[in-house]
Amino acid sequence: MAMVNAELRCAGCGETLAGLSLDARCGRCGLPASRSLDVAALDPVTGTVNTSVACVACGYNLRTLALDSVCPECAAPVWKSLRRDDLRFADARWLRTIRLGLSLAATACALSLILLPIPVLLVRLGGPTATTWYYWTGCTFFGPLANSIIWCVGLLLVATPEPAREEDPRGRRLKQWIRILGILAPIAWLVSKALNPLLLLLSQWHNLGPAMSPGSGVNGWLLACSLLFTPLRIVGEVGALLLGVYLRDLARRERVRTWPFTLFVAVSALGAAAHLPLDPILYRHLSAAGRLAPSGNPWDYWLLITSGSAQLAMLAFGIISLVVLLIARRMVSRAIRQQE
Repeated sequence: MAMVNAELRCAGCGETLAGLSLDARCGRCGLPASRSLDVAALDPVTGTVNTSVACVACGYNLRTLALDSVCPECAAPVWKSLRRDDLRFADARWLRTIRLGLSLAATACALSLILLPIPVLLVRLGGPTATTWYYWTGCTFFGPLANSIIWCVGLLLVATPEPAREEDPRGRRLKQWIRILGILAPIAWLVSKALNPLLLLLSQWHNLGPAMSPGSGVNGWLLACSLLFTPLRIVGEVGALLLGVYLRDLARRERVRTWPFTLFVAVSALGAAAHLPLDPILYRHLSAAGRLAPSGNPWDYWLLITSGSAQLAMLAFGIISLVVLLIARRMVSRAIRQQE
């Protein structure tokens, strides 16, 4: 039996497999070499590639080349093109971590869908009394804050570095930004929550009462305050966008359909881009209609955030996010079952 004479490492523990035969097992974790290398594409006696295998870097046919040689076109090591990159050959503990992160992210999306219609129902059915109770009991604070924290932990787990796998710079940067935006999500929410009293304070300080009446002009201070919220509001959408790109990469490794993740990326990009022109327009509309009162009345506050078009857009984004995350979780779970 031919020997592994390349710098190949075990897919399970990262131990080097150099010097072992193709039918041997890892000396540390006992994982067969066939789980780390496509031995079926190698001649068992000579160790040369005996089937048509495309180079992962340039696509050159590596047939008849030895395992320890390099591609004649791009000088990429041959063994990298024979390395099993499917998720079912990845580290089992890493896959379970990814699945837990996807479960938490899906839970955050489900909670957001549950919390979303509560203010609308209170406004429509409960009236000002129920809305005031919901506002002052802290439900507007602790519920979304817990949701942001769950989303943050989910992203951190999903973007966990994969052991025993050499990732390209793009993949490493993608995971780094997912972790950064995951941490920023609850922080951005807290900052935006702290800016709400500032908006009301500026409204009263500049005596915006007459300017908020129907048919009045647009107040520049109000529009400036609305722009403060825009970077904070798009943190979640940008994090979801990068998460969709990462999940699409995982789907390509597993050789499954990638269009749900591409749709998720497109919707997240649309949601993030829409805040730039729509936030000032929303506040312009509200100021012209007289629906945002500087008094800080919770009833007026809920009238502001329960506009029908915004609620429908957030509902659609939440449903798409939940479905895509469940699809990704099922994909990872299938890879885990194939290892058992």
